[in-house]
Amino acid sequence: MNAPSSPDLVAVLGAASDTVRRQCDAIAALTADACARRFEVEAHALFIPGKDRVSARGRRVDLARTCAVSLLHTGAGWTQEQAGLRFGLDRIAACKAVRRAADIRDGDADLDAWLETLERALQGGGA
Repeated sequence: MNAPSSPDLVAVLGAASDTVRRQCDAIAALTADACARRFEVEAHALFIPGKDRVSARGRRVDLARTCAVSLLHTGAGWTQEQAGLRFGLDRIAACKAVRRAADIRDGDADLDAWLETLERALQGGGA
């Protein structure tokens, strides 16, 4: 069996890496869209960490972003940092978002059930 030459291997790895990046982008976008719909905000707003956490809309965007980061972490198996970076959060803010989502879930059975369903879907278990 002939081993691929170095340029061939680089091309194959580059193409595979690009495919994985596109899939990760799609997973993040679909997760953001689901959370944005749930909290009645625009999905693109989740990717712009905002200063507006005072208004009702700002709080909904923040909650949707928090749930999306948590879903990518718990459902898709991304690290907290990877999930946070997709939404413009640093590592510490992402960790806080995951903890906050867990606290919110404890007090809201309906939200917890909805997030559980999405987590199973992200893990390949279907809805």
